[in-house]
Amino acid sequence: MERRLSRTNHWETKTRFYSIYNWIVARCYRPSQQSYKYYWAFWIECEWKTYEDFKKDMYDSYLEHCRIYWEKDTTIDRKDVMWNYCKKNCKWATLKEQNRNKSNVRRFDYKWKRLTAMEIYEIEKPNVEYDLFRNRLKRWWDVKRALWIPNRRE
Repeated sequence: MERRLSRTNHWETKTRFYSIYNWIVARCYRPSQQSYKYYWAFWIECEWKTYEDFKKDMYDSYLEHCRIYWEKDTTIDRKDVMWNYCKKNCKWATLKEQNRNKSNVRRFDYKWKRLTAMEIYEIEKPNVEYDLFRNRLKRWWDVKRALWIPNRRE
């Protein structure tokens, strides 16, 4: 089902905010878009019928996020990756936050929470390099052991 955008009678077509809306529509409704297959497979849709609806719901929060994190680091993120694009399920996030919300990110039980490897690493600040820590986790080491540094005698 190809969705047509409403005719644009405004000066916003070259703005980043307008581009974000177009990317959402493309991912959900244009088979020629590379990521369409992932959205189509899970029946993920854009519940905003027009750009004007999207702007009415999300523009103020977009400006607030841009004020704090700058426009380049402001992206739209779905809170639940298995649900549609809509006001209840979308928020503005930094690239770092968005990368942690992907469905393919492995999470670990650590201190009574479900955390990503990067979140654990930031909490503990171990003397182990992050790449070594991550590689240990990939080899199915438990988190406590992956943070461990052997005592070396000189």
